[in-house]
Amino acid sequence: MTDKPSVEVLVEMNVAAMLEQGIPEMVYDVQDLLAPRSITYLSGAPKDFKTWEALALAICLVTGRSFGGLTVNAPEGGHKVLFVEAENRFQIPGRFERLCRGLQVNPARVLERIKFVYPPRGIKLND
Repeated sequence: MTDKPSVEVLVEMNVAAMLEQGIPEMVYDVQDLLAPRSITYLSGAPKDFKTWEALALAICLVTGRSFGGLTVNAPEGGHKVLFVEAENRFQIPGRFERLCRGLQVNPARVLERIKFVYPPRGIKLND
């Protein structure tokens, strides 16, 4: 016999009731792109500028700067971001510095709101 978890893992949505109550307008962290408190995974072919785009998005989220012309809804002090680099952690510092310079933001202030992590050696995250 196994113990039941103390909290439900999945909760059923009553879509009919939600439709009856009316659908609230979604407020995005990045206009029409990124929902609040979401986990975002970016994938694509090699050399498609994924890391550049993800870094720019992270910097814009923590500073409130617009991202590609889209409005960033940032609370006072900006969002906090956990940035997982699964390909090449050594590319991050140079790209980060260049993007901060281009966006005219203080890298030290940005680093107060972004935490960078990577998987340890021997752990493979992609096929």
